[in-house]
Amino acid sequence: AKHSNKSTLETTEISQSDETQLNHSYKHGGYKADAYAKSLDFSGETLSLFDSDIESLLYMIEEEKMAKEIYTELYEQTGLSEFEKVASSEGNHYDKLLSVADKFGVDTSSLSVEEGVFISSEIQTLYDTLLQEALLSTESAVSVAIAIEEADIADLEATVDITESVLLGQVYTNLADASLNHLNVFEGIA
Repeated sequence: AKHSNKSTLETTEISQSDETQLNHSYKHGGYKADAYAKSLDFSGETLSLFDSDIESLLYMIEEEKMAKEIYTELYEQTGLSEFEKVASSEGNHYDKLLSVADKFGVDTSSLSVEEGVFISSEIQTLYDTLLQEALLSTESAVSVAIAIEEADIADLEATVDITESVLLGQVYTNLADASLNHLNVFEGIA
């Protein structure tokens, strides 16, 4: 549901040099499935977010962190390069979402940087459950990866539909495109 009251966060002006730097980082994200090649136009915009958008952004940051950490562990367990490549891409997405949060002035200091630790109880439970299931076998690992990407796509698409921010909508659309690419990678080895 959309919230009608703006956050008390101060708005942040994005300079032309910030826009160039952010676009450069999006265009050079690493793994070929990284959909951040699409540039986002932050020039001349005054950025502020509704509370619901801040909550969704923090959730998406943790969701990217969870995927990166699970895929890193699965690469170590299986040796499948697909896990390593997608983990790297998820790490890029995580970093970029943190950068977007910074550009919007969203405080991310409450988020855990400790591996396997999340402030969202929902993501913590998913992490614990999915990792345990994924470590059962290579087949289970691939099945869990497919489930993660399917859930990520669904979450991103739902969030795009309710976000108050056009720019966040662009970010989430790009992430959904990348997740679709990741899904294709995992379905290709299933």
